[in-house]
Amino acid sequence: MKNNNQPYIQAIEPADIEWRDGQPFSKQFNDVYFSQHNGLEETEYVFLQQNKLQSRWPSEGDFVIAEMGFGTGLNFLAACRLWLNTCPEKQLHFVSVDKHPLLKQDLHAALQLWPALHIYSAELLEHYPELTPGWHRLHLFSGRVCLTLYFGEVDQFLLDSRYIADAWFLDGFAPSLNESMWSDSLYKQISLLSKPTTSFATYTAAGSVRRGLQAVGFEVNKQKGYGNKRELLRGELVEQQQRSSLASDAPWFSHSCDARNKDGKEITIIGAGLAGAFTARKFADNGYRVHVIEAEHAAAQKASGNKQAMIYCRFSAYNSVQYAFYHQAYLYSLAALKQQPAVFQTGLLDVAYDKKSQQRLRQLKETEVWPESLLRFLDDKEARDLIGMPIDKQCIYMPQGGYVNPVELCENLLRHENIIMKKNCHVDDIQFIDNAWVLSDKHSKVLSTSALLVLTTAEACLQFDQCQFLSLKSIRGQVTHIKENEFSKRLQMPICYEGYVAPSQNGEHSLGASFNLHDASSQISQKDDFDNLNKLSVSLPDIYKEMRLREEDIVGARVGARCHATDYLPVVGPIPDLNYFENNYHDLRHGRLKKVYKQGRFSKGLFINVAHGSRGVVSAPLSAELLYSYTHSQGVFPLGEKVRHALHPARFLIKKIKRNQ
Repeated sequence: MKNNNQPYIQAIEPADIEWRDGQPFSKQFNDVYFSQHNGLEETEYVFLQQNKLQSRWPSEGDFVIAEMGFGTGLNFLAACRLWLNTCPEKQLHFVSVDKHPLLKQDLHAALQLWPALHIYSAELLEHYPELTPGWHRLHLFSGRVCLTLYFGEVDQFLLDSRYIADAWFLDGFAPSLNESMWSDSLYKQISLLSKPTTSFATYTAAGSVRRGLQAVGFEVNKQKGYGNKRELLRGELVEQQQRSSLASDAPWFSHSCDARNKDGKEITIIGAGLAGAFTARKFADNGYRVHVIEAEHAAAQKASGNKQAMIYCRFSAYNSVQYAFYHQAYLYSLAALKQQPAVFQTGLLDVAYDKKSQQRLRQLKETEVWPESLLRFLDDKEARDLIGMPIDKQCIYMPQGGYVNPVELCENLLRHENIIMKKNCHVDDIQFIDNAWVLSDKHSKVLSTSALLVLTTAEACLQFDQCQFLSLKSIRGQVTHIKENEFSKRLQMPICYEGYVAPSQNGEHSLGASFNLHDASSQISQKDDFDNLNKLSVSLPDIYKEMRLREEDIVGARVGARCHATDYLPVVGPIPDLNYFENNYHDLRHGRLKKVYKQGRFSKGLFINVAHGSRGVVSAPLSAELLYSYTHSQGVFPLGEKVRHALHPARFLIKKIKRNQ
């Protein structure tokens, strides 16, 4: 996936904090983070009261607050306290951006100033993400609050967003000190992400801010400021801006579906592998009655059924949609897997075994994007001291990586009072009848009926007419199981190279995996076993020699078929209405025309989550979150629009139309 034409990822520069009289001061912007008199009271007065939140919340359902400038999180925590005390049955989405986020130790010190918020700040600190570029989705207070943080440039954040805010907290540093935060382009994007009655509040009363917001449709009112500040600004959107629907905006990916509007909260998921299990658990945790239909006798019997799967990310210095997705998926999976008993977070080594991987490590070292809590560069001595075995290669050590038993993981995820699993049931037909998806077997026996249906059956989804436009392929892989010995069992963490070798579990190591594009056989191959062992000996001769693994100690193997999309990204989202796409976008085969295109139309209540290849442990948790967001997020997605479109099922249909296929 390396692309030399792609720019390097830009590292996040943390906030440069100076402590003055016990309070944080930004050296980058030469400004305070909050009032020196009483920052909490200022926050409540400026942002909570001026947006009239307490009076609005009981009648408005789930709510989206968007904030410019996360800072110390004080505004967020004050909003959380009010929300949790007034809206017990609803969810708050809080979306915020910061170019220079605080280091965790600085955040902790700043929040110590507010003992009244202790229980709220403790929750934030526990989940506060790594300072890495892009999107971070956090679930706090038992799911009552969903915090979506973006670390990076505010303009890029707004351009990559599609949520509609109910209220704005405009809390960047003073306009005179932070011009990029208070620009005409920012006001325009704020308006585009608003609706009539969307409110805003800001501590500043600068004339440029007032005029900028008025120019994009906001009614702006001056109010008495807090403390020594004479005035502040608040208001509402009264004239909605129309987002352009030119071809460059890709309206074929636009989708609106809110499952909360449906009478019942029931969903059917076909498939009980990693994608199906994570999706089922996401909906079950949010009060859905989930029917899981599995063709096999148990969960995770296909590609998800290996004894050990690696928890790691092939980090890159390049800024591409592929890497952006997998970097964010890895971070999200670490949080999602942390409490699972089938997970072994032992640390993991990613070894530079050839010239290409050596170049990747050099580039990573140059960019210095990733903090040491995620990866550290090791020389051979450091690696040997860490794993207790000699290794003559450069390595990346991922302290939070490790491995998992996928079968146990899927079983744990599916063990929920809201999940009903039907095994040994093969779905032969799906039909949308009377606003519900009806699933039946080859004898026309109805297996399930629900308004929402998610397909997580890898390439088997192609049996359904609605999915035949997808470009999927199946790639055979074989994992070798080899008996431990007194030398090999010293290996304490997985090592990834061209293949991987895992620590002994139940007396056996997993060694893999083969990658056969032209062999569809489901039979175990002795040649593949020998090839797996040979890859270890060639890529890591010192480790191979030290572990003393022998061909005669091979005790078994497992063959699986990985489902890949042709672009090697998962397929996650709504299934398009094929006839509608052809009728409305057929002229794309002549190039992108300067015309207005209609918004995409999709099969009602039909979604898909497939093509995770060999990375399902890492990609499935975030993909399940993304899929749930298509139905419940009010447009607050866990990924930016560019990456989300790269995963969208309609991407294949649009490509085929453009190629006149």
